[in-house]
Amino acid sequence: MRIVANERTIPRLHLVGTLIIAITLTVSLGAFFVWRSGAEQQASLQRIAASASAQQESRLRSEMESASSYIEFTRQRTQDVLKRSIRDQVDTAMQITQSIYQREIKSKPVEEV
Repeated sequence: MRIVANERTIPRLHLVGTLIIAITLTVSLGAFFVWRSGAEQQASLQRIAASASAQQESRLRSEMESASSYIEFTRQRTQDVLKRSIRDQVDTAMQITQSIYQREIKSKPVEEV
């Protein structure tokens, strides 16, 4: 089909050309804005993930410091209890030794006791 330019077809051709240009620009701009929105959303998700990761790392560091200080506190407390217990056991052993010595010194020589 051959297009003949006359008074009746020129306005129609102009209209069709203008519609094609308008539709092409509209679709192009729509695609650009959809692409841009997707890129911004992806960047936003990456920022949120980085922020969440930093918060988790900070919490983990805090929990580790708390656990470490609790272990140190427990160690010191246990150390004090163990020292006290050992002193008590040594005192008891010394008392037993002294009482055995006092009892046996009367009947046996010093070297044997």
